[in-house]
Amino acid sequence: RAETKLNDWPALARYSEDNKKTSPPAKNEQRVVFMGDSITDSWDSPNNGGFFPGKPYVNRGISGQTTPQMLIRFRRDVIELQPKFPMAYNERGNARSEKGDVQGALADYSIAISLGPKFTSFYYNRGIALQNQRQLDAAIADFSEALKLSPKFHKANVNRAVALLDLAQVGRRHERCSC
Repeated sequence: RAETKLNDWPALARYSEDNKKTSPPAKNEQRVVFMGDSITDSWDSPNNGGFFPGKPYVNRGISGQTTPQMLIRFRRDVIELQPKFPMAYNERGNARSEKGDVQGALADYSIAISLGPKFTSFYYNRGIALQNQRQLDAAIADFSEALKLSPKFHKANVNRAVALLDLAQVGRRHERCSC
């Protein structure tokens, strides 16, 4: 067991065969993929009640897993199974953003928005990533969309104001430049 853990620390082999056997979701199937540690791992066990029989839910829990291990297998064990669950893409976007993969984060936030256009946090998170990349017009648009969905979302309002101020400063610098 220790050698297996050493050779496959994120446990990519655990669901490799199951993933190959999992067909793409049917046209109207609302597939959900659960990923987690021991609690998730035991959900579909008949000994524990076999939660969610007949539902389009896929279990990819592994007992003892940590976040870094799950991040490594996230694409293979979740995304490639094509869940219709936008929060998965948003959360991976957050993880990518924290690790400095802004382009990957932006792509994930955009997928999350396409699957769940009514989630305020998806626009807000993408707005933050765009703001950090100095793509201020696009950031302002995302903060504005978040505020349309949740007018009292204070953080979106503050970040939109900061982006507007930054954009105004950029404009003033361009006006002073004689280039």
